Amino acid sequence: MDLLSMRDAEGRWRAGAASVQCSAVWRRACGGAILAVAAVMACAATARAQDLTATETVLTAGSSRQGPGAAVTLTAHVTALDGMKTPTGVVNFRSSGAGGKSSLDLGSSILDGEGNASLDTDLLAPGDQQVSAVYMGDAGHVASVSAYTHVHAESAPSTVATFTVTATPTSLSAPQGGFANSSLTITPVNGFSGEVSLSCSGLPLTISCIFLPANLDVGCSTGANGKQSCPSAPSTMQVQTLHRSSSAGIRASGRSGAGELVFAVPALFGLAGLGFGRRKGIRSAALVLLACTGVVALTACAQRYNYLNYGPGINPGTPPGTYPFTIEASSANGSEIIIPTALPQMTITVTPSNGITAAPAGQ
Repeated sequence: MDLLSMRDAEGRWRAGAASVQCSAVWRRACGGAILAVAAVMACAATARAQDLTATETVLTAGSSRQGPGAAVTLTAHVTALDGMKTPTGVVNFRSSGAGGKSSLDLGSSILDGEGNASLDTDLLAPGDQQVSAVYMGDAGHVASVSAYTHVHAESAPSTVATFTVTATPTSLSAPQGGFANSSLTITPVNGFSGEVSLSCSGLPLTISCIFLPANLDVGCSTGANGKQSCPSAPSTMQVQTLHRSSSAGIRASGRSGAGELVFAVPALFGLAGLGFGRRKGIRSAALVLLACTGVVALTACAQRYNYLNYGPGINPGTPPGTYPFTIEASSANGSEIIIPTALPQMTITVTPSNGITAAPAGQ
């Protein structure tokens, strides 16, 4: 049918029919194109997902607590369902009370060459606990979560004054040159009262950690009703990584006129003494001044030349990778130093920044 020759019932031309019909055609064409693009994107996403291998995480407890306050060993085993390459990366251990309440990060650990990650902890609260392991995944494997493992924790009858330290999250990630934060909670136990100092250990020189605050006072108090109250105190830990930089960005540019005058003025006096000095002593002193100025100038110029043309070496920054470390906490009470039996086990994963990877060693 010729859309341009359509007439109405009275024989008049329907000028708008063609445009209306053409607009409908274009809408259908555009709609089909959009659906096609969406289908292509969905297929691409599916293809990317298919490049990752599914994993399975199994958690076992070394034993239920064999005595009040005893630590429990948690072991996660991660396997690839295709049975090929062993997964790598970080496993987070978490607990929750009855009904999934009171979730707590117990710590994190790095998988070894056999796909195992272990954690010793006594942070489990008294009573029945459900513990799980969360594998965070890597470049070739999908993350997975284990089934809950039942652990029964007995109440610790110990009356020793101490404190506990927990961190959330225990698994951190930051780009090269960036930072990551974790919230800490320090809780006094059994009437403890004192100043707690925080630090971290196990990190390489290119990674540092700071605490705000690094020293804090915590303590229990007894109310008028005779009940003891032990409020927690918060702190924030920031883990900082080092950015890669090249010598080109560090080299100085331009020349310093003031620095050159330091050598030019004594040299001019020395030349003046040689030219106008009539006494032998003056001429000798001028000659010595001129010689010393020349030696010092040559040494300084050589150092400046090397700096301007070669500069410092390349700073590789923090190499990308996963690093385990421990949050240390202690309190000095007179001649006694109190350290919790369990300290947060942390990991930080450093990723390349802007596609720049760390320079090889020795570069």
